Amino acid sequence: YARGVARDLDNIGAVYRDLGKSKEALESHKMALDIWSKAGDLRGVVKALSNIATLYEALSDNEIAKAYQSEAEQIKTLWSITG
Repeated sequence: YARGVARDLDNIGAVYRDLGKSKEALESHKMALDIWSKAGDLRGVVKALSNIATLYEALSDNEIAKAYQSEAEQIKTLWSITG
């Protein structure tokens, strides 16, 4: 159930991003990240971290973007996650 909610929040974040509503998109992706983290869903965590990094990059907040992307890459490497 929780993973489905996280997936829906992630999708809502993508819609907000496409609409140019970065603040709302970040909120949705961060909520998804929190749920996936609590559920232990590492693929979801990586997805949310990458989506958050992309949003910060689009907002020209490159340092924060790099931090989120670095965390995503570390998880992928440690747990051999592809995609």
